[in-house]
Amino acid sequence: MRHSSILGLVLFGTVLSSVSFAQPTTRPLKMDGFHQTITKTISYNYVVYLPHTYDENHKVPVIIMLHGSGECGTTDADLNKLQNNVLLKYAQAHRDFPFAVIAPQAHSELEWWPVESLDLWLDEVMTKYGFDRDRVYLTGISMGAYGVWDWACHRPSE
Repeated sequence: MRHSSILGLVLFGTVLSSVSFAQPTTRPLKMDGFHQTITKTISYNYVVYLPHTYDENHKVPVIIMLHGSGECGTTDADLNKLQNNVLLKYAQAHRDFPFAVIAPQAHSELEWWPVESLDLWLDEVMTKYGFDRDRVYLTGISMGAYGVWDWACHRPSE
């Protein structure tokens, strides 16, 4: 196997050295570009846990939980999959849990977690519930963990 690899490199080098690097007789490459504006409809179903201390006049911190591929879906029945999330179960079981938890549901594992879509969703939820914008925490499992890294890398100052 090693000898065939070395022989392949020698043959490649021999062929490459015989190629002429004279001026091409073909037409030069043309540099071009593309620009198009698109409109896209974005929607997420999501689950919200509000702590017992929540009221509209008292801003609470919020944890965003991005799920794994097994919890994707588009229907109300699919949204029930998120109720098995350990963080949401923990929050419900502990009355003194001080954080709100919000968990959007990706439509499918093929759509991933588009950063622009998450930004718009988060802005909507933050405005609707009045969560503390200075105390936003992000976590995820499996596909959601990759979404966390992607989102954080695209928005390092937020």
